Amino acid sequence: MKRVLLYVALVLLLVAPVSHAGFFDDLTRGLGLSGAGNWALDEGTIVRGLKEALATGTDRAVKSVARTDGYYGNQAIRILMPEKIRNVADVLGQIGFKSEVDAFVLGMNRAAEKAAPKAVEYFVSALKEMPARSSMEAIPRPPSISGARPATRSFRPSCRSFPPA
Repeated sequence: MKRVLLYVALVLLLVAPVSHAGFFDDLTRGLGLSGAGNWALDEGTIVRGLKEALATGTDRAVKSVARTDGYYGNQAIRILMPEKIRNVADVLGQIGFKSEVDAFVLGMNRAAEKAAPKAVEYFVSALKEMPARSSMEAIPRPPSISGARPATRSFRPSCRSFPPA
């Protein structure tokens, strides 16, 4: 169960909606800034904007999964039977316990849906504590420029609340 909660926390990072990817391009074009060329954002502004975007995406992702069928009703993120016990579950289903196996899978997804709001607290806290250097490293760049991302202390509280099983 604890492992499921850790998976939930990790999934939240991966499912943040990106539906408005061109929003800022459209906004700058609409304001007549797209051809300005001589203006540049300082690192502090970039970091604040990045943190705000990550917090907004996390909040939206949590709202989309922290409801009934937020996980179970979404094929892309539904939590399936763990691989280590899948064979046992298949046998149980064949000998008349399919409804119990299905209830177990549904229960894992319901637990994830209930845990999602708790996980968002840790993500937002981690974003607030994220140093500027780590924030800048979160911006996608070719591997030769950005290299490996350093581990941060930001997720220690979430690891205590959602330890692996």
